[in-house]
Amino acid sequence: MCEFFMQPGAYLDNANAQQNYVSANYTHVPRDLLDRGVNVIAQMVAPGGQGDNYSLSCNPDLTLPLLEMARSRDQYQLLLVGEANAQLPFMGGDAEIPATDFDFLLEGETFDTPLFAAPSLPVDLTDYALAFHIASLVADGGTLQVGIGALGDAVCHALRLRQTDNDLFREMVQDLTSDDTLQLRQKLPPMLEPFRQGLYGASEMVPPGFLHLRRARVMTREVYPDAALQKLIDSDEISTAVNEETLLALKNCGRISCPLTPGDTAFLQKLGIVDPSYSWRGHKLLTPEGRKRNATCTANTGGGACWGVASTKEYAGAPGCTAGFTWVRNPCTGSCASCPMKSARASA
Repeated sequence: MCEFFMQPGAYLDNANAQQNYVSANYTHVPRDLLDRGVNVIAQMVAPGGQGDNYSLSCNPDLTLPLLEMARSRDQYQLLLVGEANAQLPFMGGDAEIPATDFDFLLEGETFDTPLFAAPSLPVDLTDYALAFHIASLVADGGTLQVGIGALGDAVCHALRLRQTDNDLFREMVQDLTSDDTLQLRQKLPPMLEPFRQGLYGASEMVPPGFLHLRRARVMTREVYPDAALQKLIDSDEISTAVNEETLLALKNCGRISCPLTPGDTAFLQKLGIVDPSYSWRGHKLLTPEGRKRNATCTANTGGGACWGVASTKEYAGAPGCTAGFTWVRNPCTGSCASCPMKSARASA
């Protein structure tokens, strides 16, 4: 028997467990499972997709790469067994797979069972004390990753207090600070101010504490899936509002060209900067109605730099945290001078 997770200190003086334990980085788990001969994946899935599709729901992260890696190995046999439970949330995207991918599907009332959450352990005073020290080390504008358990819950609680009841937070940190702790963190002065930029959360799952930090306006820093765009935003050269300066800044830093290419447009559409309903034909952009637009990004008033700045008021794909879902963005107001959304809204 192989344990996927081993609690620190749980198997002290257990020679068999110590000698057969494999410490695997999460990224390498599919490889290590195949190397150890795994030949069956049994997973609860959600029915109800288009056609006969099923959803791996909130657990696609290991199953998908494991299946892909097994298919790439010659003659490797790996069976996928699905237990369909309509009470499991259906999630689309990559988590949605066809019924034909399964070797066996278990369905019926027997498997339609209520779901339950793992119980949260009580937070003791030691965890709270550690949490306040940790919360005073978190820099505004930083990235937060917390694990499952009492300490992670305590850290999220302390960070929320730092934002919502700053006087109490400062008092707690001061009461927990001694000469010894100050000596240990000479180069790490306490960070006690409320969050202005906010934090970005990166985790393979969304612990309840993340949701509380989101509601408390702590987890608000937005991160975008492009390094050039992120640097422009971090340096305040552009804001998260889509306008002509957005296109010009991306052109000036070499991220897009002028005139735009189909590849440039696909990139801009992915980020929600250009209306995704536009299409390419003959080096021209076509509106949904078939009208042509110049694919230029000049700063001239009549140059059409702001065409297609349409589908979102802010860039798409920029949640306050990454864990398999996206926070909803506000729609475009259509206020840009040559934005086709303006004329479309006016005629509606």
